[in-house]
Amino acid sequence: MQTTTDGFTEVSVKLDVDSYFSLSDFYKKTLILNKIDEGIVKVANEYSWEHDVFNRITAEIKERNYVNEYTWAQRSSPDRKYMAEMFCTHDIDYFSATLNIRDKKSGELIKSKKVLQERPHELVFTQYLGDLRWISDRTVAMTNRGRKTKWLVENI
Repeated sequence: MQTTTDGFTEVSVKLDVDSYFSLSDFYKKTLILNKIDEGIVKVANEYSWEHDVFNRITAEIKERNYVNEYTWAQRSSPDRKYMAEMFCTHDIDYFSATLNIRDKKSGELIKSKKVLQERPHELVFTQYLGDLRWISDRTVAMTNRGRKTKWLVENI
């Protein structure tokens, strides 16, 4: 176990790669969670951390049936008729972000545009997620961390 200069602690756990790739996506998720838990136990023991919080997170992942989806950001349109949301999905083989536009009153999906699909790695996709903002009553933009417009949904 070693702590890097950027504050991460590297932990080694054994994984039979051949058997991993023969598993279904669901069982890959269960195996990965078990390996993450194995690493967390090593770190928690090394730093004398309580295990309760990690156990609660593991239980929540299992309760959600290993589905990792969430709304990253939401913004109301200037005229308050629409709600834009960046909906994120983490899966075994990809991370995707979809820009959804909903009617604010009914919640009905008006428009949906998948704007990003990348191999899953939190340090890669976070560079794309900056600010979600409305440019007008009918145009919403997603900018990256450098504040350059990456995606537009127009004519809503």
